[in-house]
Amino acid sequence: MKGFLPMDEINFKLLPQRTDSRAKGRIGQHLHPGQKLMVQVVREPFAAKPPTVTTYFSLPGRYLVLMPGADSAGISRKIQDDEQRERLKKMVEELNPPEGFGLIVRTAGVGQSKAELQRDLRYLLRLWDSIQKASRATEFPGLVYRERDLVIRTMRDYFTQDIDEVWIDSQDTYDRALEFVSDVMPQKAKIIKLYSGDRPLFSKFNLEEQIESIYMRRVPLQIGRRDRHRRDRGADRDRRQQQGRREARRRRGERHADQPRGGRGDRAGSCACATSAASSSSTSST
Repeated sequence: MKGFLPMDEINFKLLPQRTDSRAKGRIGQHLHPGQKLMVQVVREPFAAKPPTVTTYFSLPGRYLVLMPGADSAGISRKIQDDEQRERLKKMVEELNPPEGFGLIVRTAGVGQSKAELQRDLRYLLRLWDSIQKASRATEFPGLVYRERDLVIRTMRDYFTQDIDEVWIDSQDTYDRALEFVSDVMPQKAKIIKLYSGDRPLFSKFNLEEQIESIYMRRVPLQIGRRDRHRRDRGADRDRRQQQGRREARRRRGERHADQPRGGRGDRAGSCACATSAASSSSTSST
């Protein structure tokens, strides 16, 4: 098992230094061959290149990101509202994380209470403790912890408070999802349900038809009260526009009727223009 560890990815708050200076020299002055390190993969291997690893750990949770070995706390840059940022900064300070742990509030943390953030922090601290215990018990090199699978990551990142039911048709996935929700959002554990019907889950809730309708060129709309209201408003708007056009034409006709007819000079000018045009056209023809 090989990995690439750049010099700037060594967190010396977690690893003791072999020399007093880290500004000069090579990585061999700080690490020695055969030294055991726990690292986190930040870039998967590609072609013949080994994976890039780091000792700056980050554990994402539902609302927070825990950073062991860091002392800083921050707010996601995607949260741009100044009032929300100030509110979250005060809440992070009140969480009082243990010394040597940094925190970042994710975008899902907007609008959450202090109790929800505190519960997520406790979950991440337990996770870090289990990772350290696994590291001490695992032979090197070896896998200590793998990030949650797609189902758990989806629930972690996209689960919102307005969801009423989550149906899962696999017993193993249901058990893992229920365990995760019970740790992070225990009040929502009751909405995780196991489906054991005869029909496939997608057919039961017509999900396949809804997915196919996304790719249709035309999507039929249900005719309801709101749709009728929109049609009535559209018809009224068309009638008003037609009336406005008729009124404009009528006024233009009245203005033309009220204008006086041109005098002798006007007729002479018109004839002169017409004669000039005729003569020029004939010249061009010749």
